[in-house]
Amino acid sequence: MIQLKTAEELIRETTGQDGDGESQCTSCGRTTPMWALYVDESIETARCGHCLTNDAINAPAVPNEGWDGEKGNDIRAERNQRIAAAQWAVLPGSPLSTECQAAFLEYIKALHRLTIDFDAPASVVWPDEPALDFGE
Repeated sequence: MIQLKTAEELIRETTGQDGDGESQCTSCGRTTPMWALYVDESIETARCGHCLTNDAINAPAVPNEGWDGEKGNDIRAERNQRIAAAQWAVLPGSPLSTECQAAFLEYIKALHRLTIDFDAPASVVWPDEPALDFGE
């Protein structure tokens, strides 16, 4: 990730001075107050907000191969099947112990949160289904 600092922050860090004044954007040449220039130290540029905004607007779209794709749909379908298969354990009158019912409730919650807790379908780690423990 690129770390951008304002020119004013960079001057303050390196020289201890305020960074008042103006300088030119290295991309478009606009004279800009130092506090409004953003410095990328890795490529030694000082750019104005206008140029940064234009870059963001004109950046190519990143293909979304996350949760909206086929793999995401497959994971959601599998999750829904696992939820449906586990719901009997938390219904009133379940023969399972109270502790086991609580474990199944946490399991179902974890399944519901898969698309929130994981950035992409490829990173999903399925929660373990609790062992059955029938109450006495």
